[in-house]
Amino acid sequence: MVLWACGLRNRTSVVDIAKEDSSYPKLIQTEADWRAYKAHLDFIMDKDHDARAYHLMAQYYCARSSYDRAKVYADTCITLTISSGDTESACKAHWTKANCYHFLGNTSSEEREWKAIIAIGLQPYANDAKERLAFCYWEAGRYQDALNALPDSLSDEGRGLYDRLREKELQ
Repeated sequence: MVLWACGLRNRTSVVDIAKEDSSYPKLIQTEADWRAYKAHLDFIMDKDHDARAYHLMAQYYCARSSYDRAKVYADTCITLTISSGDTESACKAHWTKANCYHFLGNTSSEEREWKAIIAIGLQPYANDAKERLAFCYWEAGRYQDALNALPDSLSDEGRGLYDRLREKELQ
């Protein structure tokens, strides 16, 4: 997860950024920014307990390294998406959980979350999850599984992995 500082502090607030349809806030530079963003998320949660609100909270806690709390919010988001059919929020919540497991070093649970996104099948999330799953396999030394997991359409990072896998295959 990358939070980048954009230097628009005089023109854009953390709350303005939180209103955008982005995965993570683009402007968080200080602890005060984190507090302002969390206050905005609390306002959203007080107003509407929908899947998006729970996912935003999951992302917040993941970014703050509170992985257990992040997973609880992500699980609630996933539960809410089942009844609403909101596959995009489901994919985002599984993605956040996968990141939590990655940061915790729990590869088998991380793989399970990537597979859940793949099973949902919503693009571009499914292809991106296939690449992330392939990286899990690569790191575990499961090169053939990694090669099989890669999607037909690859990002630059995915193409780099594919080239490394092909080299391993030739050895």
